[in-house]
Amino acid sequence: MKDSKRQAVIDYYTKASTLASLYVEQEARKILVEHPELNEFIMAMGSWYFTWKVGATDQNGIVREDYMSHVILDGDVKFIDDSDLAEFMAEWDDILKITGEPMRFTAKGKLRKDW
Repeated sequence: MKDSKRQAVIDYYTKASTLASLYVEQEARKILVEHPELNEFIMAMGSWYFTWKVGATDQNGIVREDYMSHVILDGDVKFIDDSDLAEFMAEWDDILKITGEPMRFTAKGKLRKDW
């Protein structure tokens, strides 16, 4: 492959990865706003998930107390599993390695990538 073609592939991949990250943030924030019982979106090291707020009632009707895990595991909550975000991640994460980019935020909080 010629250098210019190789560079074009790299450029397209970089642009696609950047757009994918922006889309993930947009869709995760949409879920957080629509579901105020959720606290935060977290993504890094090959995984992504949401967390419950302390005092929120989870999918099983259990009030999440401070001492409990607040992580929502894959398959636990239907509205997350059925979301455009979950569909996008299933389709593109293996290709673009989206979950390798750390990010975390609340519905209206600042995007943090340095934690």
